[in-house]
Amino acid sequence: MDIKRKDIIRKKILYKNKLDELSIGLLTIEDNKHIFIESYSNKLELEGYIDATIEKGELTLDTLYCYLSHRSKGVGSFFMDMLDYIGKDYDVSYIRGHYFPFEAIQDIKYKKLTRKELEDTASAFYRRNGFSIIELEDYEENGTDIEFLSIEDFNFFDISARRIIVKPLCVQDYRFEEINDIIVDKKIFENNKVMMR
Repeated sequence: MDIKRKDIIRKKILYKNKLDELSIGLLTIEDNKHIFIESYSNKLELEGYIDATIEKGELTLDTLYCYLSHRSKGVGSFFMDMLDYIGKDYDVSYIRGHYFPFEAIQDIKYKKLTRKELEDTASAFYRRNGFSIIELEDYEENGTDIEFLSIEDFNFFDISARRIIVKPLCVQDYRFEEINDIIVDKKIFENNKVMMR
């Protein structure tokens, strides 16, 4: 029996969140294209996760989720910065994804919000992290200056998305560096005398 072994890369990540607390990330890359990152608090509570795919110089954000008790601590921004960092090694020119902010949110706090409030919250997050939000109606009327987009990009399996998110990858100074096979947030060294070398 011939079993094809998957190429799997696993890395640990140390980073500081907005509260100046140390958090732990686990990165898994399968077959040089499937990316999965989990974030854990310093108490080892799962804070959130992200799932993405790399193909032909594009990184597609499939899932991004942060648990309610860990929101507003910078977990989502950590995930976005990690995608930038990973993208550089795969010659990624764009990060993009479909936009369904109101369908995946299960937390009671967010169930009380209107659809517009949910969309505004998600839009603000993506814009803060360098994404453009392209509305289907605007694309149909005016097109876009992003040459690789087509009307098919608004389809997500058999669901038609009203909007997609796109971010060019042009970061020069990455938040992370690799030290002794661990991906480390440079912020850890800003106010501490931490030696890992």
